[in-house]
Amino acid sequence: MNGNIIIARPVKIPGLLHYGILFEEDGVLYVLHNTPFRGAVADRLDDFLKSRRKVSIKPSRLSGRSTQEILYRFESCPHHYHLLNYNCEHFIDCMLSQPYQSPQLVRALVVSGILGFSLLI
Repeated sequence: MNGNIIIARPVKIPGLLHYGILFEEDGVLYVLHNTPFRGAVADRLDDFLKSRRKVSIKPSRLSGRSTQEILYRFESCPHHYHLLNYNCEHFIDCMLSQPYQSPQLVRALVVSGILGFSLLI
């Protein structure tokens, strides 16, 4: 499980997806994720799933890495949250050492733009 990406759907906002990185410590599964009100945090998996429904778990380039390596990467990533510049998708990209992208944000902005434009016509 170490290094796998968990994708979950927030119960209160079912149209969105939330992403995190799984790791195990002392037999307990945790999720590293970036949240609007708490920034980047580590939560026990059961606490993470109290307000979210698991969609899927998929391997990443961190899969199978040691807990120590995953936590080192976590500490090297920013711990703040910003919807446009550093959301949960950007956090995953930081953990994977890849350029930041947020397809979900792009889709939301495009749909908002189309809806806004259609109201003007």
